[in-house]
Amino acid sequence: MIKVASVMLDNGYDPKFIAGMLGNIQNEGCVPGGFEISNYSKNTKPNYLKCIEELDYTNEYSGKTLTEKGIKKTRELYNKVYNTTCTIDNKNVKAMFGLGIVQWTDTRTDELLKEYEHYNNFRANITKPNYPNRTECIAIEANFIVLDLERHSKFNNIYDKWLAKPNYSPYSAGFVISRDYERPRFKSEHFIRGKNAVEIYKKMFCQDSNSTDEPKRTVIYTENNDIGTCYSNSYHFSIDELCYSENYSYIDNKPSDDIKKKLTTLVVDCLEPIHNLYKKPIIVTSGYRNNKVNQLVTGNINSNSQHKRGEAADLMPTCDKDLINLYNSIIKFGNYDQFIIEKCEWAHVSYNVNSPESNKHEIRYYDGNNVGYYPIITKNVQYYIDICKKKLNIKRASIPDLDDTDTCSYDPINTEIDDEPHSDKENNDELNDDNINDNHLNNDSQEQNEEKEDSNKIWILVGLGAIWNIIVYIICCRCC
Repeated sequence: MIKVASVMLDNGYDPKFIAGMLGNIQNEGCVPGGFEISNYSKNTKPNYLKCIEELDYTNEYSGKTLTEKGIKKTRELYNKVYNTTCTIDNKNVKAMFGLGIVQWTDTRTDELLKEYEHYNNFRANITKPNYPNRTECIAIEANFIVLDLERHSKFNNIYDKWLAKPNYSPYSAGFVISRDYERPRFKSEHFIRGKNAVEIYKKMFCQDSNSTDEPKRTVIYTENNDIGTCYSNSYHFSIDELCYSENYSYIDNKPSDDIKKKLTTLVVDCLEPIHNLYKKPIIVTSGYRNNKVNQLVTGNINSNSQHKRGEAADLMPTCDKDLINLYNSIIKFGNYDQFIIEKCEWAHVSYNVNSPESNKHEIRYYDGNNVGYYPIITKNVQYYIDICKKKLNIKRASIPDLDDTDTCSYDPINTEIDDEPHSDKENNDELNDDNINDNHLNNDSQEQNEEKEDSNKIWILVGLGAIWNIIVYIICCRCC
């Protein structure tokens, strides 16, 4: 990846953007000249790879490299694949495969092979013609990334558009490159690659990744003192991601020095302990919101959201099957101000950074129906965890062929909504075993109510029929 960084620097790209590209390459496999690995689980295997099984791709090419298979044989494979289509689920699917450190597919695979062929035909100092070694593969593909970004009509404005944003940072670069250039199957990859970019940028300019120093409670800022933040090696969250807004990236959401300090405390004393209990990557879908962003999110200029104060974050797992584990990790952590179970889809966690001793340790629930109503469920949280389990199982059961080995059954959703309690008095209601009203929470209860209503209607009709028969009988008797 050092060669990629060097070539991009030579071509004038911002180091933050380079970190974003490297953060994406990290998740693509980092194998120069590498063929896409096809050992996916049955539900996650891309249809385009299913189309080329008859070409024995899995045994002959999967996981191998151009160094092993050679340029000519790879070109022969591409020519066969390019003209192959198949029908899956009544849809016409074009066959293709990923190649190289970015896993280029379709016509981009063709363009990459042309670069290899040009190198093979015109370089006099080739180590082994037709079989480029790893160093040669890295050099060819590093230059191809720059060519791809500059000459491809779909990608030649990605860098300029990113640079024009007021909040350009390593995290936003990783996110944008994933969304607009790499285009992975799952949206969760955008967040993960943004995190990768922050870590890589830290290694480029900040603390040694092998440092054994204790985590610092201060934030090391970059050369421009902006939000390209470096944490010690122990932290799994950054100022970048806590300030990034996918929906409102055109608004300058840079935090003040005071907010930066609060966000640092939020990470060190709240988010990081939750991560250490959860032990898996956590996605931050919404963190700090300045007044303008928060007004757009909530529709209320006077909102007193803890997001505005740098004291709250919306969290999601990278996979929905781990959502309950994330909830339980937050509960086990315990030292939050508020933990809100948001529609059994994500978690809102807040922390009083200036006075942690005043944290209320409240757990609330939002069902998505009654805007602003977040009853306290601290004493009966397990009941609502069970509701979320049931909803999650129903959701996963509705997806064909999904099994527990699959990465994810859904993509992260938009959590930039009005997601905190309003000041209504009813929000102080504490739900326990005696006063739970779960008709709007439990689908089964709603179905049972509907069945009961239908049953009542039937009995009413039966009763009316009986009354009519009696009336007819009386009339007939009088007539006789």
